[in-house]
Amino acid sequence: MRKIITSLECVLVMLSCAFCFAYPAKFGLSPDNAKAFVLKALDTAKKKILLNVYEFEDEDITNLLIKKLKDEVTVVMLVEGKPVSQMSADSKKMLSKIRKAMTVYKKIASHVFIMESTNSNKKRRYTFDHAKYVVIDSKSVLISSENFTPHAFPISGGIGNRGWETLVDNKKLADELNAIFLEDSDPSFGDIVELKDPSLIPSPFIPFEWGKTLDSPLIGKRPVPTFAEESGEVTDAALITSPNALDDLVSLIDSAREHLELEFMSLPSTWLKSSGTRIQSPIVSALIAAAKRGVAVKVLLNNEWVFSPKQPPNAPPKPNMVTAQLLQAYAKCYNFPIAAKIVDEKALGITYIHNKGMLIDNEKAFINSINGTQNSVVANREVGVVLESPDAANYYEKAFQIDWEKSASIKLSSGCP
Repeated sequence: MRKIITSLECVLVMLSCAFCFAYPAKFGLSPDNAKAFVLKALDTAKKKILLNVYEFEDEDITNLLIKKLKDEVTVVMLVEGKPVSQMSADSKKMLSKIRKAMTVYKKIASHVFIMESTNSNKKRRYTFDHAKYVVIDSKSVLISSENFTPHAFPISGGIGNRGWETLVDNKKLADELNAIFLEDSDPSFGDIVELKDPSLIPSPFIPFEWGKTLDSPLIGKRPVPTFAEESGEVTDAALITSPNALDDLVSLIDSAREHLELEFMSLPSTWLKSSGTRIQSPIVSALIAAAKRGVAVKVLLNNEWVFSPKQPPNAPPKPNMVTAQLLQAYAKCYNFPIAAKIVDEKALGITYIHNKGMLIDNEKAFINSINGTQNSVVANREVGVVLESPDAANYYEKAFQIDWEKSASIKLSSGCP
């Protein structure tokens, strides 16, 4: 029987929407437009920039921050002092330039903080400060999956990492991130060094041996369309932060009703219990459960062989491949609507997937720094934002579909899980 909507119901709907409003937002992609996206966002600052990033090496961003200091904008930075590859020579150079500019332009409130164990009696609060975000003038936030490096932010159209970033004008979100930044950069916790003398940057430089796949120039013609940034509206924006992000991540996956897409750098199939035994990753379990209840799930993972000089013949599969094969087995054995692929980085003209993005029901987009590893979820400082926004979901969906279609299906291992 057809439902008849009464005039009273119409009035109630109108009244409920009288208080509805949306926040303006912008959406960007690495490597397509991320450098210009980030530079333009930073250049809007009139009073203050709070910047937290795992790796900082980009010269263009460095020069813009120095320009902002000259224009009497306060700049406060928090950078990880001991990333996995160790702080690079370029990072030391850029941080030194910014710190010297702070001295020249005498912005007393400007600082460069480095997360580092400084007291043998105190432990670091986080395994890594792996977040990538900026708070601008206490009213807007930029959140990215990407470090501030040339691989993440090449010249527009050049070859670089696949990642997502967003700029949201939301005072509540800015206030929340401002509070996180102030606590994380507080030297009283014993794991923060303030960089005063640029020659005293902690941690010796130890080169990281990239595989040959990453030796390609960062400038080159990509074999796929390059996306421009887009603007849109966000009806709600909520932070998910590590450590202790697991419940929120599982709840986000559980919220999917029809469609769920993930594009992750790392998603191992197992985690380690304190007893030393292996269990299935709760994130992988949540994805399988979503497919079991009828959600169409697509999972696109990075090709981890890009970090190795050469793939030996008959080498055992890397963790992402193990996960992809597991998910494909559920599709084959139990007819679950789930599919998984390993990205073809050469077909896309990218260095590798560095993204940690999620799309839900064409309504939500999750832009963040949280890999699917146990350490990233429960021990690092990570920051992500869930955007309630069909505009955001549509933008990143277009990029995801190109990445998905250019990547071939994988071969299944034998047996059913």
